[in-house]
Amino acid sequence: MAKRSAWRESLVETLAAPVMAIAIIVIWQVSVPLLGLSEFVLPTPSLIAKRLVTDFHLLATNSVYTLFEVVAGFGLGGSLPAAAAPVELPVYDRVADAAGLSFIARYSTWDRMPFAPGGDYAVSVHRRRGAG
Repeated sequence: MAKRSAWRESLVETLAAPVMAIAIIVIWQVSVPLLGLSEFVLPTPSLIAKRLVTDFHLLATNSVYTLFEVVAGFGLGGSLPAAAAPVELPVYDRVADAAGLSFIARYSTWDRMPFAPGGDYAVSVHRRRGAG
């Protein structure tokens, strides 16, 4: 009897997370249209999956630039390990330009303090080319 109980507990522990995840996805999929929510605000899981397939190249390309910018931000801020080379601003600017971003301004802090060349932190503001 003890073996059967342990086996059931093991089965419940193994299946609990996947069953809960599936339940959440099903509820989400059904709730969005039933509640009349805009798929722009809260897309359904099926729409997300479809866009991951149809727009994979676009998402992958933009993910690379986003990852670079995150690492560049940490590198400029001195938050990377000492062995990691920080990204120089001219390199960052070239990558941002290649990503279709126009330079707007650069600050030394998030509070818009004037940028001081040679500092260890920079906040760069860009706008997508052609955007208002």
